[in-house]
Amino acid sequence: MHEKLPSVNGLRALSVAMVIAGHLGHTGIFNAVYRYHYVRAGLDFVRDGGMGVSMFFILSGFLITRLLLAEEERHSSINLRNFYVRRLLRIVPAYYFLLFAYYLAQQLGYLQIEPASWFTALTFTKYLNWHEDWYTAHGWSLSIEEQFYLIWPLLFCWGDRPRRYGCAIMLAGVPLLRLYSYCVPAEMFDDLSLLMNIDALALGCLLAFYCKPLLAAFRPEVWRALAIGSVLVLFGLGYVNRLTDPVPHLSAIWGLLGQRHGTLAFLAMGCVLLYSVYVARGPWFRLLNSRPLSFIGKISYGLYLWQQIFVMRPMFWFNHFPLNVAGLSACAIFSYYVVERPFLRLKQRFN
Repeated sequence: MHEKLPSVNGLRALSVAMVIAGHLGHTGIFNAVYRYHYVRAGLDFVRDGGMGVSMFFILSGFLITRLLLAEEERHSSINLRNFYVRRLLRIVPAYYFLLFAYYLAQQLGYLQIEPASWFTALTFTKYLNWHEDWYTAHGWSLSIEEQFYLIWPLLFCWGDRPRRYGCAIMLAGVPLLRLYSYCVPAEMFDDLSLLMNIDALALGCLLAFYCKPLLAAFRPEVWRALAIGSVLVLFGLGYVNRLTDPVPHLSAIWGLLGQRHGTLAFLAMGCVLLYSVYVARGPWFRLLNSRPLSFIGKISYGLYLWQQIFVMRPMFWFNHFPLNVAGLSACAIFSYYVVERPFLRLKQRFN
């Protein structure tokens, strides 16, 4: 069995909360609060869904690479068959159960999903047409993760230098793609495409490779200051566009590094990740490892999957607050205990 890391479920909980809070804006729940400008800045920060998804990507790259390194250390090799089976058992059952529920709802006339959208949802290529419908749009991030899981172990087994250099190239190359997409707009360089998000996963992989030397480079007090500074940087990055947009082409130069879901933000989130998991021992650590956040992190996959139907523009009785939050929580708990857990137990056989 691999070592359980502290704070990871807490970080998952905060990330999925940001995504859900961002989508809750479609229900109009924040309209009254937005009249107060001193509240609006903080609210925009905590409901930045793009930042929440980026944190998921970084966590995913970090945890998967850490597991691969541990397996390689124990057995001097990676069992690719077992790796792919574990990923399928973790991702596919709960996701396909959601799609099955969508299919039943469509047959009853409650929603409509076009064939092209069904195809990309079923084949984990949703980032190709995520804008076709709201119900399956969030599958773009699952598509990116599944394709990352398909390719990364092969590169990992290629050797130590290729995998480390490959991550560094991906991390450095995506900002150049952002600049290119500014000059030559194309659908393949959409903000939700695989090419535009692979650097977040790559950074997580690099953190797993260089975790020990990075942690040894600074004392705990310095890490605390870096983590606090990183949060302040993440907050400020959301407002840089106010300075760059009025200046011709300056926004393109800034696009090299992105905003809250770009290279600078990823580095800041990586700093917060390392501090939270390995260094923090005060109130922040206790918050991340509290029972409520740990439980939310445990059911975070179900929360992410089922959110779309509950946080859309109010069409049904269950789209209204607080019924939507209660319904989403119930579906996520059902997903975890009834759908996910049996496959998670089966997954352990392939460790």
